Amino acid sequence: MPPRPIIPVLENPRDEPLICLQINAAWIAALMGIVRPYQYPEQWRGTLEENQQARLNSKILLDILAESIGCDTMTECCYVTEQTTVIEHRLNPITLQLEISVDGGQTWTPDPQSVENQIIELPAPVTSGVSATKCDAATNGLEHIRDEVAGISANLNIGLTLADFIVEIVTLILLAILTGITGGAASPAFVAMIGIITASARGVYAAGKQHFDDFWIEANYDKVLCCLYCNIGDDGRFTQEQFTSFINQWNRDLGGDYPSTIIRDGIVAAGKKGLNQLCAYGNAADADCDGCDCSCSNNFTVVTGTHLQIPYYEGYDSYVSAAGIPGTGTAVNIRTADKDSCCTVLDVKFDIIGDRGGGFTPFSIYKWNCGVVQDDGNQSGGALLNACINRVQPMTHPVNQAGITFVMSVLWGDCP
Repeated sequence: MPPRPIIPVLENPRDEPLICLQINAAWIAALMGIVRPYQYPEQWRGTLEENQQARLNSKILLDILAESIGCDTMTECCYVTEQTTVIEHRLNPITLQLEISVDGGQTWTPDPQSVENQIIELPAPVTSGVSATKCDAATNGLEHIRDEVAGISANLNIGLTLADFIVEIVTLILLAILTGITGGAASPAFVAMIGIITASARGVYAAGKQHFDDFWIEANYDKVLCCLYCNIGDDGRFTQEQFTSFINQWNRDLGGDYPSTIIRDGIVAAGKKGLNQLCAYGNAADADCDGCDCSCSNNFTVVTGTHLQIPYYEGYDSYVSAAGIPGTGTAVNIRTADKDSCCTVLDVKFDIIGDRGGGFTPFSIYKWNCGVVQDDGNQSGGALLNACINRVQPMTHPVNQAGITFVMSVLWGDCP
């Protein structure tokens, strides 16, 4: 015979003495579910009087629990003594990692709920030789990006709402990088991914399927392959610095239109480990990366100015100056992903825009030698020619060279 269940006490639950138990408000529904069966005599064995009193007590207790959800009737003993911690989120502007702050943005730490921290990495492909491993891994990554593009295009053609469209995109990305998704759309990985891709997803959704499909021609897939191949390590994996360089090259080569940014934002949300996952498996039997130009210039990202598509001099990279740096007329500011990612200046020419011949001299040129931290105050003088650098910033004088826009053309080479 099963044991006799506990019968609610005969004293009225509203009578003294009272105590206050501090519990999470979300538990109240569960407590109500536990108490509710004792309203019904068939749930336990007792006398008629016990049954009747327990049913009354159970109802009163349920009423009290329901009232206490908002602590409206228990103000003397139910109150919040601690302030709720506000968690702020951001993408680190240098590493592109998801971070959180619990002190109003004074300090930032890696977000434990980020997509990247939910990934169990697969081993990198190991093939015959460094070049083959790099190219096979890059081709694997391209294959999965093609699949993602195809999936987004298909979802643009079936009349989904914007909200459902975003959920479908996130599912596509997460299925490619996670062995399993737990918690569905409520999971931390899902929520984090939605937060990052929503802006670009809105743009893609508004522009429509034709605009999206027109962007993803073979020439742009070739650019994706080279972004992967030129930045991935010899072992077929990305370090954090190489991942940042990959995103920088993506921005430069594929631009900021929504069909590009929605794929890029998904990769940013997945992080270095997510990109490594995409490159770790696939069918790279026909891998061919011979068409990729991985010159050292790809290491640099323009912070101030514009990188010209057609350089002033063949084989050089040309950058047009722009306003924006205090205390100067116009300036060019280019930098690599980190202090140890460097290139040698084999030759450099300066021209007033519209001219050729290298006859212009900026008022000042700051350079950051390889290994020197890339923030203000660490720049050095000296000759730019043959210097191994991670950042350079030529500038015009705001008075003596006022109104001048110049072009810096650099012939890059690998550092010794």
